[in-house]
Amino acid sequence: MLSSSGITWESIIEPDSSIKDINVKTVRHFQELAKKRYPFIAKEKDVKLVMQKLNLMKGNKLKRAGILLFGKDPKRYFASAFVQVGRFISESEVISTDIIEGNLFEQLEKTIEVLRVKYLENRFYYEGIYRKEDLIYPEEALREAVINSVIHRDYIGPHIQLKIYDNALHLWNVGKLSNEITFA
Repeated sequence: MLSSSGITWESIIEPDSSIKDINVKTVRHFQELAKKRYPFIAKEKDVKLVMQKLNLMKGNKLKRAGILLFGKDPKRYFASAFVQVGRFISESEVISTDIIEGNLFEQLEKTIEVLRVKYLENRFYYEGIYRKEDLIYPEEALREAVINSVIHRDYIGPHIQLKIYDNALHLWNVGKLSNEITFA
């Protein structure tokens, strides 16, 4: 219904929101990461101006995208805005589970960290006299998968689930590709 009217879900303004909902530390981190691509916001001191320049606010209210990307507690607005990671023996036997909350930047970093520290085995090897360590799955691939899962999900539906098995990793979300992307 929204797409037929030219409105996207993430562009809708949350009426109870304000700049106080924004995590300033995340905004500053984004400014550092984006200084080459978005130089017009890199040195901006006023967080509200950053949000306005990124088109994530209208007046004094935040758009949903602003809350998801930079919010202190997006789950306050969107109940399913979190990632659940679990270690499974079988489809019905869970060894441990973690809930990862925060804005999308935090969810990405926390998910990769919990995978690295708690859920995935590390491979140790030596290059000369130096000990090296790698995850059993390439970290770049994991990062890309988690990024895609938070970007392409439907925040009206259930949360993201990441199931770790002895011989597999299953990442699931409710979402779909945009209409502009087709399968060849």
